[in-house]
Amino acid sequence: MIEKKTDITIERCLREYARLAFLDIEKIFNADGSLKPISEIDEDSRRAIAGIDVSSQKIDDKEFAKIFKIRMSDKRAALDSIMKHLGGFDADNRIEIKLSKKEKTAAVNRVAKLLKNSE
Repeated sequence: MIEKKTDITIERCLREYARLAFLDIEKIFNADGSLKPISEIDEDSRRAIAGIDVSSQKIDDKEFAKIFKIRMSDKRAALDSIMKHLGGFDADNRIEIKLSKKEKTAAVNRVAKLLKNSE
């Protein structure tokens, strides 16, 4: 199977979506608000980071300030994908209509007539 060759499985994809959807941003910062070194950030949090841009700004002749811009993965898209996979939206979109046997037969006949007339 291709799943064994590529190690791409439904379970692995869901685990990655969960990492994106449930990231706690606090896990990537130290208590003083500084960004943790990558080696100190847990795997789940690292996998949810889409990118980090680092730039330096000169303050005076001796000091530089490092500026970090952290791009996180799209949390809402991950949650939507998980909900779709789990059928979480199905209940919201389901309409149940109760018809008698006679009403069902009449509805089927109307649909059949409409299909026949559309040809």
